[in-house]
Amino acid sequence: MFKVLSKMGLAFVLLTSAGTSTAGIIYNSYDYLLPTSGQVSFDFDSDGATEIALAERYYGEDRAWINDYSVDYTNGFVAEGSLIDDLTVFSTSHYIEPVMAIGSNFLGLTGFSDCLTCYGWLQISYDGIDMRLVDVAYEDSGASILVGQIAELASEHSAHVPEPAILALLAIGLAGIGVSSRKSNGMTQSLA
Repeated sequence: MFKVLSKMGLAFVLLTSAGTSTAGIIYNSYDYLLPTSGQVSFDFDSDGATEIALAERYYGEDRAWINDYSVDYTNGFVAEGSLIDDLTVFSTSHYIEPVMAIGSNFLGLTGFSDCLTCYGWLQISYDGIDMRLVDVAYEDSGASILVGQIAELASEHSAHVPEPAILALLAIGLAGIGVSSRKSNGMTQSLA
């Protein structure tokens, strides 16, 4: 009996640990060179709907061209470490053309097509010649996010959720204790 339970438990652990996922920050690295003519559309949450379109534009100054589809964005770039949440002011314009600084430029985001109350950010780098979409992150639970944050912070809004494999190991251990307890009770009764 114990061998059967052990084999079933092992199979359960292997099945549940293979496809675990956690809610929290969704991060994507791109390093995508933005075009100087036309625009490129991005679907950050892989749901088939475009969130934003980006391009590099030259109108006397080096500017990025940002066109929203489903996301809203801050009315210009924000500093790394800025908090993006329900108090952040987002642009009501359909597109913006902010002047790029050399280095990293961050834009706060909200309203992803699969999560209208999710907050996130994107980073565009500029080296004086080329503009690149570097990376994008958003918090898929609707919690706030810090610009540049790519991992969950230990705070009151992030709860620890045990992995299914850990729960399965605990269940196997309890089942083993129960089986061995029944065996010792059976041996004690047969001796008496």
